Amino acid sequence: MANGEKKKASVAVAAVVLAALIVALSIPSILWRDREAAPAEAPQQGQAHEAEDRAGEAPPFWGSPVSASSLFSAVDLRKVLPPAGPALILGPQAFEAVLTDRRAFSVSDPRFPVAAYAQRVQFVNQYPELPTGCESVALTIVLRSMGFAVEKTAIADSFLTYSEDDFVNGFVGDPRTEEGMTVYPPGIVAAANRFLESRSSDIQARDISGTPWDELLLFPKKGYPVLVWTTIDGTMPGFTGIELDGWNWYEREHCVVLYGIDRGAGQVLISDPTHGDVRHDIEDFRALFEACGSMAVVLY
Repeated sequence: MANGEKKKASVAVAAVVLAALIVALSIPSILWRDREAAPAEAPQQGQAHEAEDRAGEAPPFWGSPVSASSLFSAVDLRKVLPPAGPALILGPQAFEAVLTDRRAFSVSDPRFPVAAYAQRVQFVNQYPELPTGCESVALTIVLRSMGFAVEKTAIADSFLTYSEDDFVNGFVGDPRTEEGMTVYPPGIVAAANRFLESRSSDIQARDISGTPWDELLLFPKKGYPVLVWTTIDGTMPGFTGIELDGWNWYEREHCVVLYGIDRGAGQVLISDPTHGDVRHDIEDFRALFEACGSMAVVLY
């Protein structure tokens, strides 16, 4: 073969190799883009509802708005729970590489599965449709973060049990009015599981009330947002003396989503159906959570 022909052949081979490398390196981003474009469940985690959800007025609130932070920069990647939702698009070998090499991806990289649920949490405003439906809307926030397409009013309208006096297992009153009352973890767990069964999901809602605070924080740290019962204004609960099956009814009851911890700032990150995404001092929020009975629900 002449030198000119050899040179042309070498160039052709090099071009083929380069093209193959480009295709190989593009596959992860292509898969991620395709998944974002057409996932099995609510691809944008409720982004289509964002304008609607942020409409309406909310009362004044304690706490400070959330700003961008390196929330998960200190996460121990070797202790991350695998997400219970969509399969990892990186594949097992790439995922293992991430676990053993922190330089592979930043934990804030959307392709990285660590804390996937927590990173996808988006505020859903309970106003104006559900002025006293914080429990149903908090559950909606969690379900959307897990990739389910669910309207703001769907849980309250189609999956929640109602009762005249059983605030533990059913909602007392009408969440579409200002006179609505409350529902406690067992009632929300039942509503969540009805929804999950309707979607043929293997995920389950679990009542983890009574979990010690430090153990509770492990859930958002590993990517699982938690519904927690607090008060609407951040003040200590006013117990009414009404008790049912060991559950005590208190005034100003409220339900929010705990989705992150910023230990450097000494704060927890909360998605509040009434007040948006806010930060609270860890110890203040802990005291309120425990004063309200350490009530919580998680889905996994």
